[in-house]
Amino acid sequence: AELFEALAKSAVEWHLESLSAQGLATTIWAFAKAGLTDHNKLFTAFAKSILQRGINDFNSQDIAHTAWAFAKACHSDRELFGVLAQSAGRFLQEFNAQDLMNTAWGFAKVGHSAPELFAGIAGALRDRR
Repeated sequence: AELFEALAKSAVEWHLESLSAQGLATTIWAFAKAGLTDHNKLFTAFAKSILQRGINDFNSQDIAHTAWAFAKACHSDRELFGVLAQSAGRFLQEFNAQDLMNTAWGFAKVGHSAPELFAGIAGALRDRR
């Protein structure tokens, strides 16, 4: 935990744009998983980085990890979740069941209404039965 605390304090100075989509999503997930959810500056920097770079290179797991991590941190960024919803909706068939559920949970947890995404997730899960 001390390592993540130290990293969180310096993370806003990192060159986040140099990370791959997977690297960025996994980094965000790791901070949330480690319980560093009270670092508003950190998650704001993560959101800003994602919005500046775009998420065209994010895959389904990157989107799911990002939505889950921001929700775990109780960091609801309306613009970020809007971009995540739009991107996720384009390729829901590529999500595995866990990624679908983590994405749905993330949106529900932060209270971001995304009816088309939720309908798409429900349909994707229904199609897998």
